[in-house]
Amino acid sequence: MTELSISVPDDVAEFLRSQHDTSDFVTRLARREMPAARRARQHAAAASYAAALAQRPDERDADRPLIDAGHDQLHGHEW
Repeated sequence: MTELSISVPDDVAEFLRSQHDTSDFVTRLARREMPAARRARQHAAAASYAAALAQRPDERDADRPLIDAGHDQLHGHEW
């Protein structure tokens, strides 16, 4: 672990002081914004969606362009 000292606006500091475990809270927020973590969540969401569609062929046909688009075409888009 690395200890950091940061400056934040007063309202943010007040909110952070109210958290039970400020380090854990800030870590979870930062990881949500980290590119690798965001990509992992997006890939998991896409895989889950594809698995759900596999169980519903009627909806799968309507979403075929999205399913066939592949990672390159969807790169950079938020889910």
